[in-house]
Amino acid sequence: MRHQEIIFKDIVMKIQHDDIKKIEIPPLHDYAFRFYEAGDMETLAMITHAAGEFETKAAALAYFRKRFLLNTQALSQRMVFLMDDKQVSVGTGCAWFFQDQPLLHYIAVKPSHQGQGLGRALAALTTRLFLDLHPHQDPFLKTQTTSYKAVKLYHSLGYHMIKANSYYGKQNDFDGAIAVLSEILDGETVAGLIKNAQ
Repeated sequence: MRHQEIIFKDIVMKIQHDDIKKIEIPPLHDYAFRFYEAGDMETLAMITHAAGEFETKAAALAYFRKRFLLNTQALSQRMVFLMDDKQVSVGTGCAWFFQDQPLLHYIAVKPSHQGQGLGRALAALTTRLFLDLHPHQDPFLKTQTTSYKAVKLYHSLGYHMIKANSYYGKQNDFDGAIAVLSEILDGETVAGLIKNAQ
C-alpha cells in the first residue's frame, strides 16, 4: 500500500470516541471476518509483507513476535482477519493499545484483493472494536504520506490529523505531511484534512 517514490512524512491521526458510533461497516460479498487464533502470527506476517509494510515475511514475523509476544491472549479480542470465499485470510487489522491509549494498528490487505473496499471494511470494524475495548477514550493511529490512500480513507471514517510534533511518543510532521499530500490528493480532501486537524 506504500508508494516508495513519495516523500516520507510521519502522520498521527485521531478519532473522537463518540464519532466511532457513526462508523458503518460496509457490506461485503464473498468475504467474512474472524478473530485471531493461535498460529495466526504467520498469517499476519504474510499479509503485511504482501501489502508492502515489511521488506520480508521474516522481518514481519520477527517484529510481530516481539510486539505481541506477551499479549497473544489479547489478540483474540483485538485482531481481526478478513477471509475470502476459500477461507484464505487476505486482510488484517488490530485494535491495539500504546501506553494505555487505543491504537489502530496495521490495517493491511493483500494486493490481489485491494481496490474492493476491503481496507475500509477492516478499518471500520477494527475501529468499532474500541467502543467496548476502550470506552470513552479517543483512538489514534500512526501512518505516513506514502500511505496517502489510507490517510484519505481514515479521514473519511472520522479520523483527523494531529498538529502536535508528537503524540504519545509517536513522531508527527503535520506541516510536512500536508505539503506532500497537497501534491498527491485532490484539493477538497486536503482542505478537509487541514480544516479538521487538531
